[in-house]
Amino acid sequence: MNAAIAFFAAAAALVGLWLLLRPRAGHGATVEAPRPPSRKARPQATDTPAPVSAERLSSRAALSTGAYDNLLTGGRAGAADAGPAAAEEAHPTLAFDLFEVDMLAPDELERLRQRLTGVSVPPRSVQQLMSPEFMEDASPRALTELLVCEPVLTARIIGRVNSPFYGLRSPISSVAHAITYLGCNAVRNMALQFAMEEALTGKDPELRRFQSQLLDVGAIAVALVEALAPKLGIRDLSATSTQTVLSFLGDFVVPRLLPGETASRQWALGLAERTTAEQFSLGANAMVIGQLLMEAWELPEGIREDVRDLNRVLVRRVPSPVGERDARLALGYACARIAEGVVLGRIQEPGQIDLGDECVAEFFQFQAYLARPPLQRLPAILESDEFARTLRRLARGRAAATESPAAAAG
Repeated sequence: MNAAIAFFAAAAALVGLWLLLRPRAGHGATVEAPRPPSRKARPQATDTPAPVSAERLSSRAALSTGAYDNLLTGGRAGAADAGPAAAEEAHPTLAFDLFEVDMLAPDELERLRQRLTGVSVPPRSVQQLMSPEFMEDASPRALTELLVCEPVLTARIIGRVNSPFYGLRSPISSVAHAITYLGCNAVRNMALQFAMEEALTGKDPELRRFQSQLLDVGAIAVALVEALAPKLGIRDLSATSTQTVLSFLGDFVVPRLLPGETASRQWALGLAERTTAEQFSLGANAMVIGQLLMEAWELPEGIREDVRDLNRVLVRRVPSPVGERDARLALGYACARIAEGVVLGRIQEPGQIDLGDECVAEFFQFQAYLARPPLQRLPAILESDEFARTLRRLARGRAAATESPAAAAG
């Protein structure tokens, strides 16, 4: 009887989600009706949770705002009943099967590639910004010379630096001046974000607002990486911040594949819930879409792998010991999640950040990093006065940038 009730509840949840996500008249362009993906057999791996049933993955609990704890499973409840010793040995897992490129069947990959054929390829000069050689050796002069060859990009950078987001007391008049004020790393990643937006933008005002939100997330994430990486002994600052920015590449595209304002509503739910919804409605997720775009843009394989593994922190169990690359990607992942919280208005103070809460799906696997060096120092750094000042400045800048257009419209 209980099994039958559970089956009909899951079926009702799937029907309700289809009604929520299906295209409707007057809500954007017509898109393909959702259909379950055909996938290859999942490769066996020791660092990813086992697949879960479709009923569990697509349950209403997994898609409801604030229901992150319902994505957690594994043995905690049973272990608690069995006594303290069993509870200590049990390792809970995330009831979530993250789709990856090599899990999708060839026909599904081809279908996605066809839907992405209208996406522009960034100029060669912009692609150079993402090359490992440029990230390692770019000087302020080299960056300036590269950007001045792209006048539209230059104008957008100068406009952005002079926006309320940064709250400058005196105007910035050139790229060289912007680099002096913000540094090479921040300006290079700002140029990269603008190039991503230009390649993926559309005429829909709602889409433009959503992409503007993503630009703020990327800028805040880069600032957080710059503030935290040196204190953790993570040396490759340029690579960390660039990979963090590129981890949002697929998010720029998802709204073009879903009806109306569905993507912007889902994005506000958080990484685990919006990824679940994307996988149900598209048969893929923003991470997969980003990987396909980076492949089409011929980005170096090493960068693509780093961005993939940064996103996989959501489900990947912490390696032991945590190597330098693991720490770099985990920090980028954490900064991306904190930046999302700032832009969504959920984080203004350090006390509102709790990376060690395993009942929050985004941080469920990440909290194990906090028990190992070098990230075990991160909670103390987040509580420092210096970080508090940085976070408040970023939150104020985001608030000012949000209020300014509203004031102008009024």
